[in-house]
Amino acid sequence: MGSAKDEEASRLGRINGNMMKRFAIILWGFTGLIGFALYQNAVSDPDMIWGYMSRQLLGPGLIGLMIVCLLAALQSTVSALLVSASAMFTKTLYEPLRPDCPQKELVLVNRLVTVFVLVVSVLITLYFQDFLRVFKFMLSIGLVFGPPFWIAVLWRRATPKAVWAAILYSALVTVWLGNFGADLPGFSKSNTFCRMTAEKTATVKAGAVQKDVDEGRALSVGQVMEKAIRIEPRGIFFEEIVREIPHDPQSPLIGRGRFRVSLIFPALLGVKLDRLGVGDLNALGFYLDILMPFLIIFLVSYVTRRNSQAGLDQFYGRLQTPVRGSPEEDALEMERTRANPTRFKQNKMFPNSSFELLKPTRRDAIGFVAIWAIVALVILFLYLLTQIGR
Repeated sequence: MGSAKDEEASRLGRINGNMMKRFAIILWGFTGLIGFALYQNAVSDPDMIWGYMSRQLLGPGLIGLMIVCLLAALQSTVSALLVSASAMFTKTLYEPLRPDCPQKELVLVNRLVTVFVLVVSVLITLYFQDFLRVFKFMLSIGLVFGPPFWIAVLWRRATPKAVWAAILYSALVTVWLGNFGADLPGFSKSNTFCRMTAEKTATVKAGAVQKDVDEGRALSVGQVMEKAIRIEPRGIFFEEIVREIPHDPQSPLIGRGRFRVSLIFPALLGVKLDRLGVGDLNALGFYLDILMPFLIIFLVSYVTRRNSQAGLDQFYGRLQTPVRGSPEEDALEMERTRANPTRFKQNKMFPNSSFELLKPTRRDAIGFVAIWAIVALVILFLYLLTQIGR
């Protein structure tokens, strides 16, 4: 988006890329289903199915081509992320502290930050050794900066202290304790956090097997019947609860996996967490991880001193100034905004409030309808794939 010539190109490019990815994700899933159908008895680890399929179905030249394509896609993504991370550190932290430093020094700092990010990424990957946990870790990183960013864009009453409070909360609770709490004995061995859900029995409909026929519960193999399934107790605050010494039933319980710290709040309010399923616990923890930073920003902002009105007018005026197709046009627009920072006030949905919600334009409405039409095409494409072979 940063390389687009104007805002319109940026919007169209982002929507185009996101929608194309939806089709690709469906095809990835469909490929996984094909692999499961072909090699379900040959591969026990689902993460290995892609490599196993490639080795079995592709020739030597095609395998090499696929590896080159994967590496090229990965390298382009990683390089873009590294440039963004190093530039963000240099421009927002280092350069303001050393405004007169030479360009060579900034380039050197960029390179050092790049190396640091790479080393930390490798260490994190080696620590988790599980793609799903790495994915959850990356999602938790987004929760540190996502809520403050959106609040700053949409609500002028937010204060710096409130934003820092939300960032510190998310970094400490969601990222550090959430991902590394199992390594802290004070949490992982605590009886409070090693609680488990209640054992449950669920009734499901399934096809009868030969044992059901032999025992008189069904007339034939494949007959649809109701079966009682025992749902084992699972960890409430930790993803897994295991014995410290696996084969010793007297060994104390310890928590493993992700630590759902935010579930402490509903537990303190008296919510019976042991009656919830694993999916419910994960969803509740995820929603609370998102909600808490917003709540902290709103509460702290109302008890701390707000920014100056003149500074806020300049900031939101520049934020709402449209990006033009040339530097000269951009400079002219910014000069108009500096002279009259409230010139876009009539575009606000609530002109006299602290919320910076803009009125939707006719072009916005057309784009909104067009995007939902594309979403319908994605759903139709998925439906047609599910009908293959029927």
